[in-house]
Amino acid sequence: MTRRGLLLFAAMCLIWGIPYLFIRIAVGELTPATLVFLRTGVAAVVLLPIAIRRGGLRRLIDKSRPLIIFAMIEIGIPWLALSTAEQHITSSLAGLLISGRSARGRRDRPDLRQP
Repeated sequence: MTRRGLLLFAAMCLIWGIPYLFIRIAVGELTPATLVFLRTGVAAVVLLPIAIRRGGLRRLIDKSRPLIIFAMIEIGIPWLALSTAEQHITSSLAGLLISGRSARGRRDRPDLRQP
């Protein structure tokens, strides 16, 4: 492995692992539900003004119900499960389990492009 490759790998490990360490620290002080609410609240505060300025919010109004259901299934439930799990497992194990799920998810999906 080249020096650049090793540095990039180390940076990716750090970038991937830090959020799980912060979650582990946060669940010591906050309930998992509060942590999920704060994470999504901060994201909304940051992203809503951008969506409003670009006019993207108007297009989503009629699709708000499916969007909310999708967000609960894809963001709310996994973040709640992760925060709850980090009360019982290490942050490094949580990061490994999440990375393993991402890799498995790609293999399980059928390739719909094939006839």
